[in-house]
Amino acid sequence: MAAHRYVKPFIVAGLTGALSLGAPMAAFAEDAVAADNTSAPVVATATQEDVLYEIWGVYNEAGACVVYSNTEWPLGANDYMFQLHRVEGYEDTVITEGVTFSSDNEDVLWVDPEGLSMRTGPAGSARVTAYLNEVEVAHLDYTVIDYVPEDAVGYAFSGYVSDSRDALTFSPGSRYELQYFKVAPANAAGEVVGDEVSNKVVYSSSDSSVFRVNEAYGYIEALKPGTADLIATVYDEDGTTVLGTATLSYTVRSYESLIDESMVFDHSIPGVSEDVQYTYDDRGNVTGISYDMANGAGSCAVFLWTGANAEGSNVSYLGCTTSSSNEAVVKVTRDDTYGVDRLEFVGVGTATVTLVGTFSVDNGVTRSGSSETRTVTRTIAVTVTDSSAPAETEQPKDEQKPQDTTDNKNKSDGEGLPETGDPAFVAMGIAGLAGVGAVAAGVRSRRRED
Repeated sequence: MAAHRYVKPFIVAGLTGALSLGAPMAAFAEDAVAADNTSAPVVATATQEDVLYEIWGVYNEAGACVVYSNTEWPLGANDYMFQLHRVEGYEDTVITEGVTFSSDNEDVLWVDPEGLSMRTGPAGSARVTAYLNEVEVAHLDYTVIDYVPEDAVGYAFSGYVSDSRDALTFSPGSRYELQYFKVAPANAAGEVVGDEVSNKVVYSSSDSSVFRVNEAYGYIEALKPGTADLIATVYDEDGTTVLGTATLSYTVRSYESLIDESMVFDHSIPGVSEDVQYTYDDRGNVTGISYDMANGAGSCAVFLWTGANAEGSNVSYLGCTTSSSNEAVVKVTRDDTYGVDRLEFVGVGTATVTLVGTFSVDNGVTRSGSSETRTVTRTIAVTVTDSSAPAETEQPKDEQKPQDTTDNKNKSDGEGLPETGDPAFVAMGIAGLAGVGAVAAGVRSRRRED
């Protein structure tokens, strides 16, 4: 049987090439070089003597159905990924009527029912089956693998490797989801040179007393201050052979660092308004609140969150004091039922709400049995408006008489001087009287001296 001779360029897993195969596109698992195969890896079912059904699909130059993971093949109007052929002796006929294709593992490899397109997910295996009038007549078994660049010699972390504050550090008592710690092939310099692997990856900690890995629930939990390595072990497609590891050293910060990490959160409790608008910083800390009195009397609830009370911590949270800079705009009341502060919006204007958290830090290491008090301050800018209030109308301004700009310098016979009824003339008279008074006062002063 002659192979399909269609040749078309393709791009997959960072490689570019061409193929001459039983389909217009393919992702090669070996050297991505085009090949002109004379046979395809087809499982055929004889329906009558000398009649075979074959699937022409995607395979590499070794004649194996091996493709790369996480790849999608876009096709043109006249292209196909899979075709069903009927072979009778030396005659080869493409069957189009009554033919459908399916995969037994669509998470790993999905195929369009008409055979027009295909995409792969994570590494694994899948069988593509061809049906003629709903009867299975042939199939192809595929292996999906991750692409590994030629210069890759190991693995490195490629995704999220730190929190938003400091590189390669954890906060004590916090949890971090494993799904964000991605691993990819790396070169000798430790630089990522390929896509993230979809093979089996097992995570572990070099010191589980500092931070531990909970594979069952998919997170890393920082337990106490210290330093340990996060290790990712990469396995092959079968999950039995270790291909390599990636390692990063993480430091769990001190408990005192949790004081500065305290944050202001809003809280939805019964009675608060739904129309309150919040502004947050990049850590999710509430920094601004706005409310429109057109929605009626309103309120919201805020509280200071801290992780300083983690087990084994030398830091204790003592409480928070909340105040308003303008109680004509917003008043603060305590809600002990929910452990929050209610902000009651009472008037139009602006105000600053200040939260001051107090902590006790045990300094027994430096001063035996002693402790000190520390505080952290957070502020919220509050703006209250009322869109239902009538707009103020601007009062008309009094018309002013144009000022006389006539030059009075070097004028004689009164030319250019103001008339007696002009306000300027009156001002001049007043200034003159003031000058006379000043002279008279000076004379009286000298007489007293004499």
